[in-house]
Amino acid sequence: MRRIGIVGAGFCGTMVAAHLLRSQQSGGMEVHLINRPPPTGTTTSKDDTSLARGLAYGTRSPHHVLNVPAARMSAWPQQPNDFVDFLNASGLPATGGDFVPRDWYGRYLQHTLTEAARVGDAIGNVLVHHRADVAAMDVGRQPMSLRFTDGGTLELDRVILALGNFAPGTPIGVNAALRDSPQFINDPWQVGALDHLDTTAPILLIGSGLTMVDVALSLATQHARRGSTSPMRLRSISRRGLTPHSHRENAAPPVPLDTTDLMRVLACSTTRTLVSATRQLIDRLSAQGTDWRDVIAALRPHTPALWAQLSELDRRRFLRHLRPFWEVHRHRAAPAIARRIEAMLATGELSIRAARLRSLEHTRDGLVAHLQPRGSSEVDEIRVGYAINCTGPSDELSAEPLLQALLAEGNLCRDALGIGLQVDDSYRVRKQNGRAHDDLFYVGPLLKAQFWEATAVPELREHAARAAESLLR
Repeated sequence: MRRIGIVGAGFCGTMVAAHLLRSQQSGGMEVHLINRPPPTGTTTSKDDTSLARGLAYGTRSPHHVLNVPAARMSAWPQQPNDFVDFLNASGLPATGGDFVPRDWYGRYLQHTLTEAARVGDAIGNVLVHHRADVAAMDVGRQPMSLRFTDGGTLELDRVILALGNFAPGTPIGVNAALRDSPQFINDPWQVGALDHLDTTAPILLIGSGLTMVDVALSLATQHARRGSTSPMRLRSISRRGLTPHSHRENAAPPVPLDTTDLMRVLACSTTRTLVSATRQLIDRLSAQGTDWRDVIAALRPHTPALWAQLSELDRRRFLRHLRPFWEVHRHRAAPAIARRIEAMLATGELSIRAARLRSLEHTRDGLVAHLQPRGSSEVDEIRVGYAINCTGPSDELSAEPLLQALLAEGNLCRDALGIGLQVDDSYRVRKQNGRAHDDLFYVGPLLKAQFWEATAVPELREHAARAAESLLR
């Protein structure tokens, strides 16, 4: 039997496994899905309830919802209603326009993997689950050998890396001595990371994107549950002070663009002309009653082609000047969530400021943050009880020891901009000499180096399906 290993059991790893298990091309296959064990000290039940959830869908909070409507969250590209059908069949009534809790999507992925394994059993494909952390890989020989941190090994014919998002990097300005302090939370997604915080103390949130939104709502829920009469004081900072826009309330699908309008934007090959053409199109269509969000949605399938047309210089310009603006327009919050954040801003429970963090240090009275407001040379000092890193996932390969080791061996190649990995058209990983591995593949958010759109389910499900096809060839 062919033995295919998948390192990572979040969305991408789960869907590659599901495609392989349902395939009748192989004539018998072992699919080894390798899921990282929980941190030391974390208690887990006998059943691995984290399998298939990954970082994004591991939350059980009802206040953490998808930022994409349910109708666009099917795991199967050719079955657009699959997620909504699952919700209704599970007694969770929802329509295609609803923004449902991420916990429900985690259940859906677990169900999807279970059903794929059942189909696989009937046609001779077997799912093997490993709760292990891969320390190293012997690449370039057959069979490939994986070595686990607990000393175990596993031999495989092909391997696909599907490690998902990395833990946040430490923000610039944070004193290294704070890394182990209970008053500084570098990774708010660690289980129980926020539980010990006194929500009556002022709290600094470093970042103002979707991670900040989730953290602010978690703290607000925690504060209300404790019945405190003192108000919360959450202080969010980011270089530009931008927050995610809201999705529109209308549940109807986006209105498609006229072909002429679309071609005019697709003809742009520089950052400047692309921004100008998009703004002109939004202004003109808004005057006709079209929501600007529909324009962004209509361009979404064409983003990889637009990214490919830009020179390296223009890509750098985009990352340096436009990326924060693109992020808040493209990665929007659910309407109900956006309203809650607006209410917190109105009451003063939350404030958002455009400022750089120059330093964050520990003192006898708590934490002292020195902030430089945008457009000013002055530095302000504020005192807080806690600080939470809300900058989101890191792009740094050093955050993932396995990738760092493969990079040091010359078995991976970063892109020129340092935002992802280089792969060929079949998702085979390129070495530093430019050649692609025969048996090592990658699918996940580091594909943004080549496609830019590689962080959300509507794109990642397509990449997972195509990567599975390549693995079977």
